[in-house]
Amino acid sequence: MRKAALLLVFVVGLPLSAAAQPGNDFDRRQWPHWRKIAVPGCRLKQSVRDVALARDAVTLQRKTSDPCSPIIGGTWRSPYSGALLHLGEVQLDHTFPLAWVWEHTARAQRWDKERRKTYANDLRWRGHLVVMEGNLNAAKGARGPADWRPPLREAWCDYALTFAAVAFVEGFLPAPSREREAAREMLATCR
Repeated sequence: MRKAALLLVFVVGLPLSAAAQPGNDFDRRQWPHWRKIAVPGCRLKQSVRDVALARDAVTLQRKTSDPCSPIIGGTWRSPYSGALLHLGEVQLDHTFPLAWVWEHTARAQRWDKERRKTYANDLRWRGHLVVMEGNLNAAKGARGPADWRPPLREAWCDYALTFAAVAFVEGFLPAPSREREAAREMLATCR
């Protein structure tokens, strides 16, 4: 039921956020990411990237037997392509891209650097930061559902649900009509 409510809000596009102001160029340096965070049971803080990699690993190799030591290898399954990836091939993707947020919402343009840092490092739900192959991440870039879809059709539902959930939670609504229509098409694949 909760998923249905999120989807309804996203696809209908309730007016919760004003459009971004043109002329404010996106600068990735203003969105610090991979901050160090406290992890239960670890003496030293770990980067958000390592926490997400450990969370989503199929197999994981650490430098020592300590579960908090640095990651030196492993395998990951790309949720968007189904490919099995190794450490040198993976990147973390923001399902709701940082540049898209900046370019489409006035709310994000009013955030201070600390709030942008919080958004860029958000681990509240698994789908916000996704482990995927670097070339697919580059192809997706700052595109939303209207301009990019996971190559694996079975991933469309989760991708659209996550995009809608982030839009709702962060107040990035209404999404442009092109994004809503693309999300509707992808949501039709949900079972």
